[in-house]
This record gives sequence, structure tokens and C-alpha cells, in this order.
Amino acid sequence: MSTDEHQSLPITQVQETLCKSALNANDSPDLGFTHSINPYRGCEHGCSYCYARPGHSYLNLSPGLDFETRLVVKTNLAEVLRRELTSPNYRPGKLVLGGVTDVYQPVEKRYGITRQVLSLLNDLKHPAGLVTKGSLIERDLDLLSAMSQWQGVAVYITLTTLDAELARRMEPRAASPSKR
Repeated sequence: MSTDEHQSLPITQVQETLCKSALNANDSPDLGFTHSINPYRGCEHGCSYCYARPGHSYLNLSPGLDFETRLVVKTNLAEVLRRELTSPNYRPGKLVLGGVTDVYQPVEKRYGITRQVLSLLNDLKHPAGLVTKGSLIERDLDLLSAMSQWQGVAVYITLTTLDAELARRMEPRAASPSKR
């Protein structure tokens, strides 16, 4: 990326929040999971085709540029998730990290919430799946490898195109196809 391109990237604003719940229930027969965990609201990757953008309007933010530049970080997510997963009322089911956000977007490098969640899931031997286009996933290979030893993780990498220029236009701040 040239200096001019780097300078033209929008600035990301982060709002930290405490969440009341960590698990999002899903009862859609079209999706293959019962719960999702979203450490972030919004996504810095800026993918033009993202289906999750309209959800930002619930925060009185734009599904356009605000979705990719005004992020909400759930700083206590792992603590709340531990409480929910160990509750006698919890019924284990298929769990997905990041149903409406990429858990390995750039802000994860600063906060490490996805790593905290994976560590907790590994400790509790609770299986999960995740989909990402972020190269930061390499940081957590130790945890993913440990979870794979007891068949506790499924990882899917989104690769829309091998054309780096097209990818940059569609997914301006995501990892390049070659990094994925």
C-alpha cells in the first residue's frame, strides 16, 4: 500500500462497553448454529458486500462508513461468557464466533477479546466455529491447535477472489488474498 493510500484510509473510532450477555441465540433453520458470540459491533474490513451492515442502525449509526469506522468493543465479554456457559440453565449447542463481525479484524490486535474467548472455550472444552478473512488468526494458532486436539474447533477462511486489486476494492482493509 502506498503512503497516499494509507493516509486516505478512514480513522477508526472505538467505543468500549460492558455487555450484559455474551451469547446471541439463533433459531433460524437456515443457519447451522444455535448461538453466536460477537466481541465487536462493526467491522474495520469494510467489505462492500457485508450483510451485517444494517445492524449498525440499531446503534443510531450508519450502515455505511460508520459500520467500518465506529466500532463497539465488548471489553468484559469473556467474563460474561464464562458465567453464561457455566450456568446450570445453559444448554450446549453449536457455537459460532462472529456471526455479524469478523473476530480477527484489526481492532482485535489491540483488545485480544477473541483470544480470551478461545482460551475460555478451550478450558471448558466447548467446541466452536469461526469464519474470518483476517490474518491475525495466526496469532492464535496455539489455541486453535489445542482445540483441534479434542475436535473442538472449525475454522473457515473467506476468500472471495484471488485478484488482489479486486479484493482491495471489495474488502479495503481485510488481509490480502495471498495472506489468507
